[in-house]
Amino acid sequence: ENPIFLLSELLKVRQTPREVYNGETYEDLVFSGENFAQASTLVVEKEVLKTICFDETIYQHEDMDFYIKIGKSFGGWMYYDEYLTIVHWEKEKKIQDFESMIIFYNRYKFGVVDPNNLARYLTWAWVCAARFNETYKEFYLNELKGIFWKVNIKYKCFILFRDPIFWLWKYIFRK
Repeated sequence: ENPIFLLSELLKVRQTPREVYNGETYEDLVFSGENFAQASTLVVEKEVLKTICFDETIYQHEDMDFYIKIGKSFGGWMYYDEYLTIVHWEKEKKIQDFESMIIFYNRYKFGVVDPNNLARYLTWAWVCAARFNETYKEFYLNELKGIFWKVNIKYKCFILFRDPIFWLWKYIFRK
């Protein structure tokens, strides 16, 4: 059984995309959470689309999967900061498909150089699982424990004190 959860929230995010830093992998950029690019804002040559397609077998992170494939197959992408794209989400139905998240994570985790990027993603995924489907919490926690000695103090604290931190956060934001 693959439970899919629909979240209906007003999401207000102001985030700027960025280029891939010198020496950074595409996986690092995607897992860092510092890149915000909607698939609808991409300009892609027709020839690229004949070679690279969206993975329709996953329902979560298919756009990030697409970005990584393009970057690896075509030597990167260009980022134009002179163009502004505004994406307005209001009461969007957000799908949390944990099976797809695990497939994506397992597909790209070995390409990440900075373990803090993996820890950021795993922490976010653990919080999602804690809120919506506790079945998947142990997977993310075990992955976090596996990189414990490689991450900074922020993620070490989360790994050690995750439940009190989560409940305090939940109490403060009442969600």
